[in-house]
Amino acid sequence: MNDLDPARSAGTRPEPMAATLADALEERAGELVTLWWQMGACGPTCQSDQAGDEDFSRQRYLYPLARLLIGALRNRSPHRVVYLDERLRYLPPGLDLAERTEFLSKRLAVEAETISDLVSGSVEPQATCDLLAGLHRPLTAPPAGDPLRLLVIGDAIFTGIRAFLVASELAQDRPLDVEHLTWGVVSHTGLSMEHVTDAITRRPPAAIGLSLFSFEAIAPYTRLLDQAHRLSPAQAQAAVADLMRLLQRAISSIREVTDAPILVHNACGLPLDRLRRRIRWLPAQDRGRKRVIRELAEQTAALVAASENVIDVDEVSLAAAGGGLRSCASPLLAPGDVPDAVFHPTRLGPVLARRYAAALTAVRTLGRAKAVLVDFDNTLWAGVMGEGAVVHNVGAQRILKRLREAGVLLVALSKNNPGDIRWDEMELSPDDFALHKIGWQPKADSAAQAIAELDLSPGSFVLLDDNPAERAMVTEAIPQIAALDPAEPGTWPLLEMWLALPSTQQTPEARRRTGMYREAAARRQVLAGGRDFEQMMTSLHMSADFRRARKSDLDRLVELIQRTSQFNTTTKRRSRSEVSALMQSSRHGVYVASFKDRFGDLGLVAAVIVERAGDGVVVFDSVIMSCRAIGFCLEQLLVRRTLEAEPARAYRGLITPTERNAPSAGLFRHMGFNETSPGEWELESGAQVLDVPDWFKH
Repeated sequence: MNDLDPARSAGTRPEPMAATLADALEERAGELVTLWWQMGACGPTCQSDQAGDEDFSRQRYLYPLARLLIGALRNRSPHRVVYLDERLRYLPPGLDLAERTEFLSKRLAVEAETISDLVSGSVEPQATCDLLAGLHRPLTAPPAGDPLRLLVIGDAIFTGIRAFLVASELAQDRPLDVEHLTWGVVSHTGLSMEHVTDAITRRPPAAIGLSLFSFEAIAPYTRLLDQAHRLSPAQAQAAVADLMRLLQRAISSIREVTDAPILVHNACGLPLDRLRRRIRWLPAQDRGRKRVIRELAEQTAALVAASENVIDVDEVSLAAAGGGLRSCASPLLAPGDVPDAVFHPTRLGPVLARRYAAALTAVRTLGRAKAVLVDFDNTLWAGVMGEGAVVHNVGAQRILKRLREAGVLLVALSKNNPGDIRWDEMELSPDDFALHKIGWQPKADSAAQAIAELDLSPGSFVLLDDNPAERAMVTEAIPQIAALDPAEPGTWPLLEMWLALPSTQQTPEARRRTGMYREAAARRQVLAGGRDFEQMMTSLHMSADFRRARKSDLDRLVELIQRTSQFNTTTKRRSRSEVSALMQSSRHGVYVASFKDRFGDLGLVAAVIVERAGDGVVVFDSVIMSCRAIGFCLEQLLVRRTLEAEPARAYRGLITPTERNAPSAGLFRHMGFNETSPGEWELESGAQVLDVPDWFKH
């Protein structure tokens, strides 16, 4: 069942026992509401002050909730989705997903027993408990695997999005942990982002939803809509520009503490005013509001295009595709069934949830990917090039080229004669590909060779191939590879969305990445020769430049800190603002190293962060080195040059072991430090340490 589709309101036929329970609860709806209220802190309201007094809570929350429960038992999908989401409304704040699951598991089990007593004359108590346990399982079952964390910032728009998005993700066994900060909680006066940045720091999200305008979230936008009919085009443009400054400030505040992708909403103009909701022949919006909404969409699109790691949520086009404003504004649940309540989901929620689902798919599938294995025939063009003319998918090729420019590696993985590829017809050139695996050997073998030659983990690769058999053979041989079908409508938008993820960056280093990996493959061929180690190293004619980090290094330094997992002694992920602060701190030293050899210049590949801890001790907080530079003993140069740059009585090296940073685990032991406790290594000033390798001295 697709829980993003409100059209399935009738659902499938309910189980007979569930239908019987629904009928029994419908007959006793008033008693159920009383029971819930009398449960107090153990009931749905949790005795929260936000739930209001008894009359308000019974009429505006508990009775509508009972109608949702009855519909859910009758297998009506929207009722079930909204019911499960509404059971979270008044929970104690600050619970993470595991704490929330434990809290609800105990409460709902007690509640089920109480309800079973209420309907015992119609349904066996154990059957009632079993049916309610099954309904509540998405709320009480421990998540399978680590849940993806989503932080959403905005008002009522996110209620519908959250409900249908969580249901859709759970249906695919993809647990999702959503925290919702409303503007009423964040700021009563405007745009204080302190609560937001605190929430991000407390529990870092994988993605963030940001809506300043949807459903009239902030006062400046509401005032603008109220005055829209009196504004000239120039005045509307200037007023929207003021809102854009607020949006830019919000994005900047978020970006100071995380590089997680931000899904930024414009506004479609909902909710409709009461008159236009009732009189169908009136336009959904007057001319002034249309002008403001259009201007807001254009300026938001320009801001999104100019920002890194930002994904647009174009409510205007999404609402149009979802049937138009009136359709999206209509209640998801019939008022005669579920009366007016503190929750008021509309048909816009599932529409926007689909956009979020696509973005989260990109985060899950591509968030850690670094390379694409690209099929050619019927993927980059329609037809078989070796048999004659083909029709090129120019848009697809341009997306791949943009990904290559953002640092994603492309590998040609095509069953073809290399001489049959007519590169002059393509948007992509041979140099856009880090490796060419064009021939007739099995693609699984070619993929394995590419993994070895580029020295990346299998999970860093995505396969793009139209042939389901080829996709199956590659993924069966190498299960960590994610496979995409280029013929699926969502594939190319998904790949384009990759450009908004932190794994792609518009930096000079990213644009050079294809060439650098090609050079690295050539180095490995040299190192595979029969000479002794020192001769091989010397033959590379290596040199390294070690120095204090400069302001101009910041972009690459942040990229290195956030992307590097293997040679990273503590794997601390720091935001741009945190790295900038360290560079300016009198208590810290930030150093970088660049590397080059006869095959090319790898650029800035390593960093060392030290803290001057007092008592004459300097602490190696982090030693970080790109995987491209592993194997040349550059780490010896890093530590030795840092000791020379930071004279001290003693030095302390920190190691935080993870599943992926084994290459850095022995760094301080190798250099001559002594282990004093797990993860801590000490070196007294003047103690003997390894010198810089001779091949860096030539």
